[in-house]
Amino acid sequence: MKATILSLGFAATVCANIVFNHVPLTCDRSSTQIYHGCLRGQECTDNGSCVASETIDYPISFRPVIDNMPRDAPVYSTDGTCGPKNGNTICDPNSKVYSGGCCSQYGFCGNTDVHCGAGCISGCKSGPDPPVSSGTAPRPDGQCGKDFGGSTCDPKGPYGGCCSSYGFCGSSPGHCLTTNGCQNGCTDGGSTTPGTSNPPPTSTPKEPVIGPVSTSMAPGTTSTAVATTDGSCGTSNGNTVCGNWPNGNCCSIGNTSAHCGAGCQSGSCLNAPAVAAPGPSPAPPAPNGGSFAVIGQSGVPAMHAALMPNGRVMILDKLENYTQIKNADGFYAMSSEYDPATNQVVPLAYLTNAFCSGGTFLADGRVVSLGGNAPLTFINPNIGDGFNAIRYLSRSATDATLDGQSWSEPGNKLASNRWYATAQTMPDGTIFVASGSLNGFDPTVLTNNNPTYEILNPGAVSQGKNIPLDILTKNQPYYMYPFVHLLRDGTLFLFVSKASQIFDVKTNTVVKQLPDLNGDYRTYPNTGGNVLLPLSSANNWEPEIVICGGGAYQDINSPTDPSCGRIQPLSADPKWEMDSMPAGR
Repeated sequence: MKATILSLGFAATVCANIVFNHVPLTCDRSSTQIYHGCLRGQECTDNGSCVASETIDYPISFRPVIDNMPRDAPVYSTDGTCGPKNGNTICDPNSKVYSGGCCSQYGFCGNTDVHCGAGCISGCKSGPDPPVSSGTAPRPDGQCGKDFGGSTCDPKGPYGGCCSSYGFCGSSPGHCLTTNGCQNGCTDGGSTTPGTSNPPPTSTPKEPVIGPVSTSMAPGTTSTAVATTDGSCGTSNGNTVCGNWPNGNCCSIGNTSAHCGAGCQSGSCLNAPAVAAPGPSPAPPAPNGGSFAVIGQSGVPAMHAALMPNGRVMILDKLENYTQIKNADGFYAMSSEYDPATNQVVPLAYLTNAFCSGGTFLADGRVVSLGGNAPLTFINPNIGDGFNAIRYLSRSATDATLDGQSWSEPGNKLASNRWYATAQTMPDGTIFVASGSLNGFDPTVLTNNNPTYEILNPGAVSQGKNIPLDILTKNQPYYMYPFVHLLRDGTLFLFVSKASQIFDVKTNTVVKQLPDLNGDYRTYPNTGGNVLLPLSSANNWEPEIVICGGGAYQDINSPTDPSCGRIQPLSADPKWEMDSMPAGR
């Protein structure tokens, strides 16, 4: 258990996220299905589209029935007059009669500073509207580019006219400059969309994007649809349904609230949540309020951090184009060692990209960093492919010669590529390593995913076997960075999405399936927080785990979950005790 307690010193990951584009769903405002067929944080429009709700402040974690009264559509001016004095009309930026989408304080449409500047009533912008990029029409959800059918961005729309390298519309330099990967609508001209003559890459350093679909399945088509033969379903997979698939008939394939609840495309979709998770609870005033103070600089961003035996803190970052310190080779450092006693920091070098790797302590006090991402030679040609890398860092409470020494990478490799993997030290010193992306591509294509685990020996050398793990398979594509905790009897508590179980690594069997945690999705890409509470001899080291936060789907408009669940997995009848935070996280 000692190694397990030490592993809690490994700070939670704060990596750039894999982009999971939720399926664009159709809906019916008269439907009794959860949120009328949409996701939490969305509402159903008159034309059957699911759009982000303007408000998500509700007393419980699930949205109430939305008023079915149709909404008045905005009335565009037909003659170039607008505003309160002209029937509250607004200006049509695409009008053939007049030019400009700004309504001036005098009630006339135009696109000059007089119309769009001081006193502007509606459609206000600074200067004339830029032209719309050529290509596929903009999408209503603000996603764009090669992964979304070549969709462009509407410069007059709510998001902005530039398509970023990650497939989102916006107007910042990160969206609009080709040097930052702008795909279309770029303000400096051109497009970075790759030509067809380039060979397809085998992996990507960018976040995998779940490919878009045009719509969810129409209710009338499910009775005649073809049943799946491989566990995939829905509009992204030939409009197949789950049928009698062993895991369940709700698409995504399964039978839990994660499959049959919000966003369910076909099958026995739920009309309401089985149990609503609690909403936010006000925090009591602190009798003695604390404070934060900046006392020093870490040198590099803390993607991971760990307290080492020498009393210093190891900080590990992904490969990126700037940090505060440099290595001896003149390139920016991606890792550092911070001394809280002296407030000094030194750079540490590594040989492979540790972007969103997993990590844990070995029984001898060393830290290992496992897996990672592809090389970015244009940033640093000395850092190679980290998808299956194993990195070691040694420190000692008595041997000061190890202080400041860089990561050791003797060439040991994982049995397979793992990006966003979780690691756990076992009682015998071996390391349990689970999950990860094989290449960084679309997680809805199951061949890109790695829903397996492998075992490393106590020296952190892989035994070379990838073993399927059912809880990961059932919860794809939201299966990465699972929550894992070692229990007093040597079994593991595993949590993925909303599902949890007790798993015996020695026998490769599920000891007990635990209840689902109510509320939104809790693991990546909707990651909340989780912790094994301090153990005590007073109750025979009874393990108790708390999981807080999460989200409905991955998007800037998604609501976050304010609820927390607490469970004793080894109790006779383990159940989640629910509570809540002051706000969602």
